[in-house]
Amino acid sequence: MTGPGGHAGTCVIMGAGSAGLFFLQDALRRGFEQVIVSDKQESRLRIARELGAHTVRVPDEELASVGSDALRAEAVRIVAHRWIVGWFGLYESFEPGLVSFHKAVHRIHDGEVIVDYCLGPVYPFEEAGEVLRIVERGGDGHVKFTIVP
Repeated sequence: MTGPGGHAGTCVIMGAGSAGLFFLQDALRRGFEQVIVSDKQESRLRIARELGAHTVRVPDEELASVGSDALRAEAVRIVAHRWIVGWFGLYESFEPGLVSFHKAVHRIHDGEVIVDYCLGPVYPFEEAGEVLRIVERGGDGHVKFTIVP
């Protein structure tokens, strides 16, 4: 995680969803000199820039067809033999007990991490279909949505 002389180098985050934006704040807090965040959606990149990242917009190609496992393998291939790859925001099958999730909740509660960007619009359950359509087209500038009964 650190370069010559003990200084943190560059951190690259693939995806500016809620987990990626959380990790961005963590990387900056840990002293990385440069944090680069990539995403397909300009609205999410705008939030990343506001939090202090350099951003890269990924072309509008169909990344969903590649899949998370293939993206993880690509990250390892890119940095092989010279850098470190860290996973963040994975499911319990990858991290028994969800230790990082519980630490994240404590850091949010203690005010160490900003999460206001996650406070998106609230919809009644009857409009859940519309929310899914909004999510499919990229979220219309929102990172998260709330559906209530």
